[in-house]
Amino acid sequence: MNKQNQNELYFLDILKFFAAISIAVLLHYNDHFLPFLKQENPLKNNAILYFLSINSYIFVEMFFIISGMLFVKAYMEKIQNGLSFFSFFGNRIKRIYPLLIITSLYMYIANYILFEKTNTLWSCGTLELKELILDIIFAGKSILFMPKTLNGPIWYIGVLMLCYLLAYFITKFFKKYYIYCFLLLVIFGLFMNFHQNQYVLFNYDIARGLISFFNGSLLMIFLQKQKIFSKKSIKIILVGILIIICYYLYHKQIFLVPQYFTAIASTVIFPLLFIILYGSEFSFLKNKTIRTLGDLSYPIYLWNFPIFITLHLLITLNLLNINILSYHFLFLVAIIHIFVAYSYKRLFSI
Repeated sequence: MNKQNQNELYFLDILKFFAAISIAVLLHYNDHFLPFLKQENPLKNNAILYFLSINSYIFVEMFFIISGMLFVKAYMEKIQNGLSFFSFFGNRIKRIYPLLIITSLYMYIANYILFEKTNTLWSCGTLELKELILDIIFAGKSILFMPKTLNGPIWYIGVLMLCYLLAYFITKFFKKYYIYCFLLLVIFGLFMNFHQNQYVLFNYDIARGLISFFNGSLLMIFLQKQKIFSKKSIKIILVGILIIICYYLYHKQIFLVPQYFTAIASTVIFPLLFIILYGSEFSFLKNKTIRTLGDLSYPIYLWNFPIFITLHLLITLNLLNINILSYHFLFLVAIIHIFVAYSYKRLFSI
């Protein structure tokens, strides 16, 4: 996608970075790091940070929506004009696969060391080689609905690749009906989301991807055709609607039920937010630093478990003496994530 086509989507960079950092530093700090060290979350006295620390999983919906939007923006026309399956997926694999392999192998080795030293495994970790292989071929926790995985965030990659696969073939072979097909997949995802039983290829994780990715695709198609939402008066009205909806959902504590929270966020909250921000002309959004931070979102997301298991090892083996309940620690964790992600991007030039 060239720079001219990116102008309307500059706002995505800051959102991607904020989402990745929130998940990496706050969500997994609460869900995986603190429980293993038998510590209570120190953020309970800070309403905003505590809310983010237990609910930042919702930003995965944002990632799926963004991927669906970019699929339409960058690839839909190319696919309809003959872009081959191997060219399309080759580009996806080139970007996604190296980091997936590196972080999976890192987690396997770190888990082995942790088990040898403490006779415990990191969070949902495993030392089964079959699970390492399944993670590497995108068929781990989410696709096969397995309880174990080496690098927790990888579930998202498996579902994303499934969405890309479906989107490619629908776009390629159902040129006249792709909008209806995308809509049917959103509806099917909602059905799967609220279904009580969970199976292989039919579970909550896959539902989250189908709802959000294809809703993002439909949103991008809609935004490209409807110019009325570029008017400031319309955007102000939508801001008011979004605030009212968020207040109502918070008052009703919808976020306490993940199935409802993820479904509403991916079909109402994030689409409204993106419509409001689409075509934003804030100059700071085009700043090179902001663009760089946006590019770091994927490596921040995938390096998260490796960073936390390393810190866990160092603390458990008394090689690192630090107060893990302080705000300084969280700030340090954020800096480590940015440094590791940036180093990876520079080293592999991707």
